[in-house]
Amino acid sequence: KPSGKVYEQFNAVAWRASPYRNPVIGWMSDLEALELADLRDWYRRWYSPNNAVLVVAGDVDPKEVLRLARRYFGPLEGDPIRAPKPRREPEQSGVNRILVKAPARQPYLIMGFKTPVLNGAEKDWEPYALEMLEAILAGGDSGRLPSNLVRGAKVAASADADYSAYTRLPGMLVLDAVPTPDNGMPDLERALLAEIEKLKTELVSEDELARVRAQVVASKIFERDSVHYQALQIGLLETIGLDCVRTFAYWKPELLASDYLLNTQNGAYEPARLVELAPEPLRFNGRQYGAKRYRLEVGAETRIDLWYDEDDSWQALQTEVANGRKLNYLRREG
Repeated sequence: KPSGKVYEQFNAVAWRASPYRNPVIGWMSDLEALELADLRDWYRRWYSPNNAVLVVAGDVDPKEVLRLARRYFGPLEGDPIRAPKPRREPEQSGVNRILVKAPARQPYLIMGFKTPVLNGAEKDWEPYALEMLEAILAGGDSGRLPSNLVRGAKVAASADADYSAYTRLPGMLVLDAVPTPDNGMPDLERALLAEIEKLKTELVSEDELARVRAQVVASKIFERDSVHYQALQIGLLETIGLDCVRTFAYWKPELLASDYLLNTQNGAYEPARLVELAPEPLRFNGRQYGAKRYRLEVGAETRIDLWYDEDDSWQALQTEVANGRKLNYLRREG
């Protein structure tokens, strides 16, 4: 796959010391020199009970789960686990470029910016701000890249952005795009960099920020629809050294109250204030819903109201910007 080959070479050049510079299963020369003893040593080194995380999700009895886990997994003996030696990525002093030549129908451009993640960020708010940035750039059809580059300037046939806050080591905000037949790679690169420059020099409007914030919070809530995905997230966070509560509490009071969100009125980062309000029914389309209610206030003119009812299995999210109210979504399971 040409795009996979480009991404593989991209990582090899972007990272100097990080293990992310290597493909997951190694390079072809590694595979060709692999012996059975190598696989056996690798398995013994890492696949040990004391290096595993067991996640059970669903309507279960925790005490019974713990009893069964001790019965079936408790007798297994662990092996000494040697922690990987720390590898600090050297500071990058300039732009790294690579041109990959491979049979393909279309050119393909990848651009990456090194970023902090939740595991080790010097400032706690930065990974959350980067998630907001990703949504501003490519959060659905209304994102800036598809809106400005694909439908607007028509310099790109497709354009996307990707960032993950949940990795063991620092990562990257990655932009990728395919140019249209009438535009070349230089035009596409200039257009992508122009969008980044705009973010650096122009404040995000309050309306756009409120829409994206609601979108990000809603996506975190919808992630809870799948029990399998909840278990997957818990296991992922535990294996990289993070408390699993951090992802499920993303939109809840204990975490939102400590988030720092952009106040576009003065360009400064201010703490978001979240308070629990008195229960108040939510009326929508002639129906009335009642649940816990919270309000997140950011700056003087933006607020997000959240209703949540665990017993009734539905959630609602409403934003109010400059006294203009809009119901973002209302859903009920089943």
